[in-house]
Amino acid sequence: MSYRLNPSLHDVAEPPIAEAQGWIRGRVFPPEKPLIDVAQAVPGYPPPAALTGHLASVIGRPEMARYTEIEGVPALRASLAAHMSGFYDAKVTPGEVAITAGCNQGFCLAMMALAGAGDEVILPLPYYFNHRMWLDMLGIATVALPFRPDRGGVPDPREAAERITARTRAIVLISPNNPTGAVYPPAVLAEFFALARARGIALVIDETYKDFLAEAGAPHRLFAEPGWHDTLIQLYSFSKVYCLTGYRVGSVIAAPALIAEVAKAMDCVAICAARIGQEAALYGLGHLAAWREDNRILMRGRVAAFTSWSAPAPISPICATPSAPSPRARWRSALPKMRTCCACPAACSATARRTTCASPSPTSPPR
Repeated sequence: MSYRLNPSLHDVAEPPIAEAQGWIRGRVFPPEKPLIDVAQAVPGYPPPAALTGHLASVIGRPEMARYTEIEGVPALRASLAAHMSGFYDAKVTPGEVAITAGCNQGFCLAMMALAGAGDEVILPLPYYFNHRMWLDMLGIATVALPFRPDRGGVPDPREAAERITARTRAIVLISPNNPTGAVYPPAVLAEFFALARARGIALVIDETYKDFLAEAGAPHRLFAEPGWHDTLIQLYSFSKVYCLTGYRVGSVIAAPALIAEVAKAMDCVAICAARIGQEAALYGLGHLAAWREDNRILMRGRVAAFTSWSAPAPISPICATPSAPSPRARWRSALPKMRTCCACPAACSATARRTTCASPSPTSPPR
């Protein structure tokens, strides 16, 4: 080529998902030995017929082919604000919501609003690879928090405090975590929030998998903190909960001042999230609460099957042989009940030992 490539982009590592998919390209897996793909967070079940039926009924409307407001359809922003307010028992307003083309884009826009070349962002190890890739592209230094197996994969706020410098702009957490599956306890999230507030930096929490927590209810009380939007930025995805990975719709919830900065970047890169994806998310919030809860319970059952398979079988003291059906036999009996594999990262969090789970898998780039 006669032209020069941007080294800031060229030097960034390639996304690993395409490479992993190449390992099995051209291979055929027989029905008795199906492939269980945990490489990417694509739900193993389709969107509900009610949702796809609704989209079919509105796709012909002229407004479905037009731009929306940069920050998203007002009705969707209001509906998501109401959902988060109810879920967290706190007040979130539509003006604190921006709809993005997926959670990945939400992260990218939020980082552009927070930091520039030469600044630093703290990421716990192992980090979600797209987060590191985007920071590298922008010339933002990633400061790694050590992985703590002794804490079940939960990072230590004290170690984060030691790594904050004058150039630090944010701490980024993912809970339920991608890729470890760890669910960070409310007290730990509160410590990170207090740390970020005291040091004048942002706490960014990616809650893509909040709808698959093993236990129902809010996983933290950060939105109830007075002045939460001075510190907290939440990222969210509709892709997993409503099986909309190809529709590309997510959100950023933050202070109106940050939402305004996000809107500047959004107008340049996409103008708005796709209207049809926003319509799907709006329908899901308004009509699919029961379906969402059924899937949360389904995922909880999958992790029970997975941990049953992976745990040692009881040993009889008399004959030193398993006194119950073998773990693999229990696993085989559970497989026909599963649409794809075992669990989501939230469900695996009871032990926080897994780096991959199932559908949704915790290692996907598109969110």
